[in-house]
Amino acid sequence: MKKLVFTLFLMCCSLIAMADVQHFSWKGNLGDNISFQLDLQVNNVGAVAGETTYFRKNGKIAKIPVYGVQIRYENESSSALLVNEFDGNKQCGTFFISVDNNGNFVKGNWSLVDKELNMKNIVELEPDFGKRFFHPTNNIKDAVGKYSFTYQTGNPNMPECGGHCYLVAEKGKLHWMMGQVTPNIAEGEGMASFVDSGFKGSYQNFSFEAYVDEYFVYVWRTNPDEGQVDDWGAWATLEGVYVRELEESGFDGSVN
Repeated sequence: MKKLVFTLFLMCCSLIAMADVQHFSWKGNLGDNISFQLDLQVNNVGAVAGETTYFRKNGKIAKIPVYGVQIRYENESSSALLVNEFDGNKQCGTFFISVDNNGNFVKGNWSLVDKELNMKNIVELEPDFGKRFFHPTNNIKDAVGKYSFTYQTGNPNMPECGGHCYLVAEKGKLHWMMGQVTPNIAEGEGMASFVDSGFKGSYQNFSFEAYVDEYFVYVWRTNPDEGQVDDWGAWATLEGVYVRELEESGFDGSVN
């Protein structure tokens, strides 16, 4: 049974200490032949971090980092975990998992473009509570960087979509610049105070909060009832998970 340390409410959360997490650990099969284990942690703002371990038939194992979000349904007895596997900044697989309010696995699948595999023979494991997948940034200098994500669309006319998030420190403030093409375009920028491993911002009628980890930025909208943004394409958004680019990119993130 999971140890639920903190009740997670995705739509009404605040940027506070990131130490309390909910743990999940499952082992089973994807389809009939792929043996895997999925270890996930969910923090108090609904961000998800973890890793997939694949057990090859030749005895070798492969570990892939995963990042995503928890989706809380209003007036329902379940929630969902939507997490993406990443090869660098490229999404290379997506898990969609339903869990009940006690944290028990209900059903799930893995997909990539037009391929989909059900999660089968799932066994709940005792999580490794000593393992840390979250590494909250403690100061504005640690938050500075370039974050992004890309994914395959399956559309030959636009084979890849994605987004970016640039964070620069300027005179004690955080200058944020974000954009997504999914395929409609959303982009915005602004200045914000960096507090409790995150910041708040807005662009026109889009207000958001962001949690900044050493390895990713998670952005969620705080006023979804305000509808679409006039300057953006239909259903375009800045919400989502952007993964830090670790290789040299030419991005100047120096602190003033």
